[in-house]
Amino acid sequence: MRPLRLTMTAFGPFPGMERIDFTRLGANPLFLINGPTGSGKTTILDAICFALYGKTTGAEREGAQMRSDLAAMDILTEVAFEFELAGRRFVIRRSPEQQRPKARGDGFTTQAPEAELKELVDGGGEKLIVASKVSEATREIEELTGLSVDQFRQVMVLPQGQFRQLLLADSDQREKIFGQLFQTRIYRRLEESLKARAAEIRRERERQLQLQQGMLEGASLASLEALEAELAELEPATFAAREVLNAKEAALSAADKTCEQARVLRDEFLRLERLSAEQQQLEVRKVQVDRDRHQLQLAELAARLQPFHREYQRCDTALQEAVQTREEASHRERTAREQLQAIMARQAEAETLQTARDQAKQQAGQLDGYLVRAEKLATARQKWQAAVAAAEHAELLQSYRQLLELQTRQQEALRLSGETE
Repeated sequence: MRPLRLTMTAFGPFPGMERIDFTRLGANPLFLINGPTGSGKTTILDAICFALYGKTTGAEREGAQMRSDLAAMDILTEVAFEFELAGRRFVIRRSPEQQRPKARGDGFTTQAPEAELKELVDGGGEKLIVASKVSEATREIEELTGLSVDQFRQVMVLPQGQFRQLLLADSDQREKIFGQLFQTRIYRRLEESLKARAAEIRRERERQLQLQQGMLEGASLASLEALEAELAELEPATFAAREVLNAKEAALSAADKTCEQARVLRDEFLRLERLSAEQQQLEVRKVQVDRDRHQLQLAELAARLQPFHREYQRCDTALQEAVQTREEASHRERTAREQLQAIMARQAEAETLQTARDQAKQQAGQLDGYLVRAEKLATARQKWQAAVAAAEHAELLQSYRQLLELQTRQQEALRLSGETE
């Protein structure tokens, strides 16, 4: 871990804000924090430990007791620590539980502890790891450093002669501390794996020895030397048996070749039979395919003739409709002729009636003339009678005779006129 910047606000003996920029020291791996007693050297280490774990370097004071007694009431105690670890940069901000003035009214309220952990990425960005929960921030710091707060106090921060406590710690505690400090867990796991492998090999060797002893006892041999002597005695017989075995293997190999050739020939015959069967099936399918092709050609021809067939059907339908229309027209024509003849007959009758009517009108006119004449004659008769009654002398009688003759001539003229008509 490499400290970069430390900011303390109302922490320890510092009532205001104090900033320490460790980057100004450059790449120097060692530096000295020096000053008189009470100048705040241990406070710097306490601030670093408090920012990381929420506890100070010693067991004398808790983090909540690190608030400066000289700080103003409206200034909250807080520590921000920026550090570099394994090539990554982090900044953690932590504040303890403390009293602060109420936002409204008089009095004070308790401010809960908070912790915020961020990772600073390239380009000036920030990646939030923990927002405000204290326990989560402490757990993340322990995972990053690999140390608990007690181990951090003994290994990383050794103020006020506490290095002596590390030297006086027992071997188990020192082994645990140095193991976490120097990351010896991988070597311990490797050692344990090698021990387990050695134990397994040892068990396998014992099992093989027991199996070997069992085989020797099964062959009625006392040791490996007896087995080697027995093998030496059996070597000529073994050589002869090996020669016989080689001859048998050669014969078996020749028989295998013959068998393989026969198997290949059988496979060829089977393949020939299969191909013949497939050829027959293909011929049968060829007939069906030819039939289907012929039907397809007919279908294509029908498809090409279909527009002409539809036109023929349309023309035939139009012809039938025209014939029906012509028959209907002929029927209507016959009906019209019959009606015309009836009308002409009625017209002839009407003309005959008109002629008779005209003649009747003419005769009525003549009768009207006759009536007028008759009325005039009646009037003349009345006048004559009056004249006869009034006249007593001969002249009147003479006039009467003349009038009577005149009437007779008129009646005769009327009679002749009626006969002429």
